Amino acid sequence: DNVSLLRCKFSGNQGVGYWTDYGATNQTIDSCLFEESLDAGLMVEITPGPVTVTNSVFRRLGQFDYKDWPSAAVLIVGSPDVTFDGCTFFDNGPAAGSNGPTFNLVNDTRKAEPESESLVRNFKLVNSTVQASRPGTFLFRTGAWNGAPSAREILAKTAVMDHNVYFNASRSAWSFENGELAFMSGKGGQGWKDEYPDLTFTQWQSYTGNDRGP
Repeated sequence: DNVSLLRCKFSGNQGVGYWTDYGATNQTIDSCLFEESLDAGLMVEITPGPVTVTNSVFRRLGQFDYKDWPSAAVLIVGSPDVTFDGCTFFDNGPAAGSNGPTFNLVNDTRKAEPESESLVRNFKLVNSTVQASRPGTFLFRTGAWNGAPSAREILAKTAVMDHNVYFNASRSAWSFENGELAFMSGKGGQGWKDEYPDLTFTQWQSYTGNDRGP
């Protein structure tokens, strides 16, 4: 508990760069560099939080190509209170094959404490810059472990994303490339696929009013 990481560098790891697990609270990660790791730069697992990441850079991470389970720059498992503020994400994901996401968000049924929550509720991404590594890159992948419900519905309902800048793979546009379905809506409906469809950046911005730019 009460861990602060300041101006640290996690580089060239064969697995995850920094992995926090089971019950840690009040973590601050500020002005850190996560780069060149084969798996996620940061993994937050079964951690009540809050975990607050500020002014940090995530680049060339998630290079494994798992096919059915794509690696990501950030993996969050069963942790309800994770914030990224003023961070930069670019050139992440494997070079080809799985279209790995920037964030892999997974619900779980394991609990750090009896009263704790093992969902990805209240994920926040603000004042940050996200660049797609190539056409087809997803912003989010959502899933579940150990029989938990998919994180998709909770993320769509509770995520706060605002004042971010998104670039396409050529780094030349103010959004993901035309037709990229990288964002999720909170639209009401029947069934999770129809209820929380993937949207383009323009559709997301219009629907939610979020991500108004810096």
